[in-house]
Amino acid sequence: MKRKSKFITFILSFIPGLSHLYLGYFDRGFIYLIIFGMICAGSVGIAALTATGEFLALLLGVPIIWLVALIDAFSVINTMRDYNDHS
Repeated sequence: MKRKSKFITFILSFIPGLSHLYLGYFDRGFIYLIIFGMICAGSVGIAALTATGEFLALLLGVPIIWLVALIDAFSVINTMRDYNDHS
């Protein structure tokens, strides 16, 4: 298996889920993309319906999901590297 770049993984992680798709973990990547999209769409939708910006505070969940996805992606890439080094 070709080694995956940590730099590309980091760059793709700015949209949660893309780094997992790059690493070949399509199910995890899809789940992170769905959660990210739901947070963004829900925040903007609720703010538009109520005509206030108060619900844009829900976007605070975006950095949290980004950090969780980033840590998970780097744990996956480290596990892949350890597995490839031992086999």
